[in-house]
Amino acid sequence: MLLNVSTHDYSIPYNLEQAISEGYDALKAYYDTLDAEGKIQNDQLKVILLGNSTAGKTSLVKYWGNKTFDEKQTTTHGIYTPMDLPLNYQAENSNFRVNVWDFGGQDYYHATHRLFVTRESTYVLVCNKNLEDKPAQELTTEYMQVGEEVQAVEVPVQHYPYRYWLQTLAFLTQSGKIDDPQNQSKDKSKLPKLFLVENKCGIEHKESKHNQRMRLDEKLSQTLPFEVVGGDFYHIDIQKAYQYHSGKDTQRSARRFYDAYGDFEEQLLQTLRTQIENNRYEVHANFPKIRDILASMAAHMQNREPSPELNEYLAANKIAPIKSYQKLPVWISYDEYRDIVERKENSKSKFEDIEGFLHTYLQNLCGRIFHFKDIPSLAHIVFIDPNWLHQTIYKVLNQKVLDNQGEFTIHDADAVIDGNIMDAATFLDAMKAFDLIFEIPDQDPQRFVAPQYLPEVCPLHTAGLYSLIEENYDLALTLEFSYYLPSSLISRIISKKGHLIKNRQQFLWRNGLLYTDENQVSVFIECKPTERRIEISLNKKDKNKIQQTLRVLMTLLEENFSDEIADAYVVLPSIKAKAKWKHLLKSKEGRQNKVKNYEEEGELADAEPFWFLFREFERKPLNVFVCYSHEDQTEMEAFTHELTKQLKSFEKQHGININPFTDLELKTGMLWDTVLQERIAQNDLLICLLSPTFFTSSYIQEKEYGKMKQLAQQNPNKLIAPIYVKSCYIAEDNEIANLQFYKPLASRFGLSQSIKEFSFSNLLHHNGGSYVQNYVKGFVEEIGESVLGIWERR
Repeated sequence: MLLNVSTHDYSIPYNLEQAISEGYDALKAYYDTLDAEGKIQNDQLKVILLGNSTAGKTSLVKYWGNKTFDEKQTTTHGIYTPMDLPLNYQAENSNFRVNVWDFGGQDYYHATHRLFVTRESTYVLVCNKNLEDKPAQELTTEYMQVGEEVQAVEVPVQHYPYRYWLQTLAFLTQSGKIDDPQNQSKDKSKLPKLFLVENKCGIEHKESKHNQRMRLDEKLSQTLPFEVVGGDFYHIDIQKAYQYHSGKDTQRSARRFYDAYGDFEEQLLQTLRTQIENNRYEVHANFPKIRDILASMAAHMQNREPSPELNEYLAANKIAPIKSYQKLPVWISYDEYRDIVERKENSKSKFEDIEGFLHTYLQNLCGRIFHFKDIPSLAHIVFIDPNWLHQTIYKVLNQKVLDNQGEFTIHDADAVIDGNIMDAATFLDAMKAFDLIFEIPDQDPQRFVAPQYLPEVCPLHTAGLYSLIEENYDLALTLEFSYYLPSSLISRIISKKGHLIKNRQQFLWRNGLLYTDENQVSVFIECKPTERRIEISLNKKDKNKIQQTLRVLMTLLEENFSDEIADAYVVLPSIKAKAKWKHLLKSKEGRQNKVKNYEEEGELADAEPFWFLFREFERKPLNVFVCYSHEDQTEMEAFTHELTKQLKSFEKQHGININPFTDLELKTGMLWDTVLQERIAQNDLLICLLSPTFFTSSYIQEKEYGKMKQLAQQNPNKLIAPIYVKSCYIAEDNEIANLQFYKPLASRFGLSQSIKEFSFSNLLHHNGGSYVQNYVKGFVEEIGESVLGIWERR
C-alpha cells in the first residue's frame, strides 16, 4: 500500500519552482500575482493510498483517522476522506487538512492510478510480507457490499513485490529510476519523503521466511529518488494496535505493535507539520476562498439546493437563476469555473496568470477539483466533487463486468450511472478518453470492453495461437523495457486498437491482441510482463507495408504513451543494434547519424535504419490553396480544373506529393471558417486569383491572403503566387506588387499584343477556352523550381 502525502521538503516553494521551470513569463506572473494578492500559509495536504489488495490500506486510514478497525473491510476502488489534524497541540484553531485518497490495489485498478496520483507528494509504502512472493495470480477472499450485507467473495488477484510499487511510484511522479546511481550524489533532504511500512507483522507463518521482517537493501536505499524517513521499514500491525487500543488484547505483544504504530504516526505527523510550517507551497491569499466556494457548490448541488455562485454566473449571462435542480451536477463547465474564479477572487491578477498555480493548489494539493485539460473531450468540464468521478468509473467497471471478462453494454452503464448527473454516453466517452475501455463497432445496443478485465490467457489454446503466429507472421519490432514496464500500458494499447479486432473470442486477452489495420495488414501484439517486452509481428512480407504499419503504430505510442516508451529499447530483426527510443527521437530531430548501441557496450549504431519509424519519414503532401473572390467562381473553376491535372502530372514526374484545395471541397455541416483557417495554417503555396473584388473582400485580405502573407514573412518555405484572373488596379505600395507574377504574353495564346493587361478571363472567353491548358501548364512550369525547392527543404 502506498500512502501519498502531498508535500516536498525542497529549499524553495513549489509554486516558485514550477514558475522557474516554465520560464520568464511564468516567473514574472508569479511575482506579479503575489504582489497583487499577497500570500498565506497553506493548510492543505493530499494523501493517496496505493498498493496490493488486502495489504490493509483502508484499515490504516480508518485507524489513523478515528482508531477503528473492521475485520470484514470491504474492497476499495477509490475513497476520498478529508482529515483535520492539529498543527500544534498547545494552540487552538491550528488544524491543517490532509485529503486522503484510498485506491484499490487489485491489478485491474492500476489503469486509473495515473489519473489521480500527483507529483507534489510525500509517500508511504505499506507492505504485507506474505504477499511479496505470492504466485502470479491467486484466488483471494475479499469482502464486498451486496445490498445491505457484506459478503465474502473469492476473486483472482495479482500481487506485486514492493520494488514494483517503488518503480510505479517513481514513474507516476516522474521522480526518476529507483536504481539510478546519480541519486547517490543528491541531497536526500531535498527529495520527496518516503515512509516504508510493513503491516500485519503480528501474523505468524509456518514457513520461517515469512517471520523475517522486511528490510530495505542498503544499496537500493542509496539509489532511490526519495528520502526514506527512518532509513528502513516501520514494522506494524494495525489489527493488533486496534485490539490493544480498544482493550480487547492487553498482552505485551499487542502493546508492542500499538507502540510501533504510534511511532510511525508521530513521525508522519511531524513530517506533515514541518511541511506546513515551512510553507513549502506558497498560496495566494484568495485561493482558499475559491476552494471553499467550489466545496460549497458541490454541497449545494448534492442537496438539490440552488447555488448562489452558479446563479451569479447565469445572471451575468442573462440566464434565469436555478431555483431547484432537475439534475445533480458534480461538475461545472470550464467557463463557469473561470467566471467563479474571476468574480470571487476579486483581484488585480489575470486568470491566465494564476491558472497554473491555482490548478496545482486545487487539484494536486486539495483534491478539490479534477480537470483534464489535455483530453479534448473533457477539457470543457471541471469536476468539483472529489469522490464522484473515481467511484462512478468503478460503478461501471463492477463485479458483473469483471465476471463477463470486461464486456458490457451502454444499458449496463446507464443502470449504474446517475443520469441526473451525467448521461451514460458522455461518461463512457470520458472513459474512452482515459483509455479504460473501447467500443465494439456496429453494435446495437452499443457494447464496450474494459481491457484490464480480459482473461489472463489467450482464449485460443496457447499452442494453437503460437502455431498460427509462427506459420503466418514474422517478428517485426520488439520494445524491451530494461527498467520498468507499466502494467497498464498493454491495456491502454488495446483500448486504442481494440475496435479493429475481428475475432474477440479468440485473439484478445489481457496481454495481447491480433487486429487488422487500415491498410489490411494483420498485426499481432503481445506483452510479456515477466520478460518486460512487447513484441509486434506482422503477416506481410512487403517492405513498404511493414514500414508503414510500424510507423503508424509507433506514432500512436509516441503521441499517447511517450513517457512509458521513452527508455524502451527498440529492436528490429534486420539490424544488429539496440537503441533507446528517446535517443532515436533526438537523432531524427537533429539529423544525427549515430546513437548509442546497447547491444554492444561502448559502441555506436547507425540511426538512419530506424528513421522509417517516425511519422516525419513520410513527407507530408505539399499543400496548395487557391484563393479567389466568389464573383470570379467561373474563372476559378476553369483554372483549378486544369491546375489539378497539371499538378498531378508534375508530381508524378518529380516523385513528390501535392495536395491542391479550394473552398469548393468544404462539405455541408463543416465549420467552414475553422476548416479554412486550419488549411491555410498548413499551406505551402497560395495561388491568388487577382481581380477587383479580390482586393475588396475583407475576408480574403484578413483571413486568407493576409494570414498567408504573415506566414510567408515568418517562413521562407511558404510561397505566394499571384495571377491576374481579371484586369485590376494594384497600388505601387501594395505588398503584393512586389511578388513574382505569372504574366505571359497575350500573343502566346493567339490574342493581340495590344492587350496590355492580359488576364486569365480574356483567355477563358477566347476561342472557346482552348488555350486554358497551355496557360496553366506554363504557370506550373514557372513555379515548378520554387515548388521543388519547398519540397526539398521540408
